[in-house]
Parts: sequence; structure tokens; C-alpha cells
Amino acid sequence: MNQEVPNWKGQIINGSVTKLPYEGSFFDAVIDNECVSCLDFKNAKKAYFESNRVLKQNGKLFIRTFASGSHGDETGEKISKDTWLTKEGRTSGNGPIRFTKYKDLEILLPSQIYELELIEMIKESNNGRNNWTSEWIIEARKTAPPKPFWTE
Repeated sequence: MNQEVPNWKGQIINGSVTKLPYEGSFFDAVIDNECVSCLDFKNAKKAYFESNRVLKQNGKLFIRTFASGSHGDETGEKISKDTWLTKEGRTSGNGPIRFTKYKDLEILLPSQIYELELIEMIKESNNGRNNWTSEWIIEARKTAPPKPFWTE
């Protein structure tokens, strides 16, 4: 780490985004920069509930995740709901990728525990503007803790 950031001081902790190694109400903010897009839908839901658990009240969740319709979506081998081992686009060969539909944001980030303060989309062209990758940019605020027990 010192080669990339000289004199860096901090701690690196390995863990799972579906079971974070922190106590509840620990963070002011959680940043998901396309990490959760590598999880299937069920585990993505768990990761966002877990993010809620470790956020302080009114804490922020910042998300960047692949949007449905992106180049590579629905190509290759389907793993589960909206999750593919893509064979096209910039996600090809990078393991499972989940492409989020707008209508599924309420399921992943339920209004009972999050307020969606910002939902934007960025698009990037590839291959001479013949292929497009779209990503959701989301800011959510924790409004309530998740239910004590995980429900499917």
C-alpha cells in the first residue's frame, strides 16, 4: 500500500459485504462502487440490508451499479435473476455481473429503511459508439434499521 499512497496509515480488513465485520451504526457512509453488482439478486439484497445495519441513522449509501440494457446484459450464461456470465461488452470475462432494472430498486433499497435521494444514470460508449454501458448512480439515506431477522 505504501507504494501507491506514501505514508498511508490505516487498516485493511477482509470481510463479506453480506456480513460486514462491524458493529451496528458504525459508519456515516458506505460506498458501493460496482462491488454489489457482482452479487446475484438475493445476495445484493442482503448486502444492502447489511449496509443499512452498519450505517448510522441518516447515514448515506452511495451506489454505482450496472443498469439493465447495458452491452453484455442477457448475453452468455444466465446465473440467476438479472445475473450473467457475460460474453460481450466490458463486463465479459469478469465473473458474474448483475444488471439492475429501475423497477427493482425498491426491492433492493426498500422505502421502509432507505430514502432514495438521487437516482441518475451515466452512459459510456464503446466500440465507436456502437455499444453502450449504463450505470445507476444512487444516493440513499438510512431512515430506519432493517428488520431484526432477514426475510426472503
